[in-house]
Amino acid sequence: ASPTMNSAGTITESNIRLVDDYLKVAIALNGNCNTIVRYPIETVSMSEGGFERVFQGSIVMPMWDIELRSEADWNGSLLVKFEALP
Repeated sequence: ASPTMNSAGTITESNIRLVDDYLKVAIALNGNCNTIVRYPIETVSMSEGGFERVFQGSIVMPMWDIELRSEADWNGSLLVKFEALP
């Protein structure tokens, strides 16, 4: 199963697919990065039941572990695909 958009974690692969069941959308990232870090953006509001965390969005951060020599070339790639869910 794909992690949800409001989850946090680190994936040591170059591919990830996040699913938002409420908005019925999935986002897939495919690239040549070493790690993808994700975490939610949340706000805190006061409700009748007390403090409540409200999901606002997601941070998805691909990371490359590179070591370049002087004047060396480096190529990276990242493909982002949005998918409407039924």
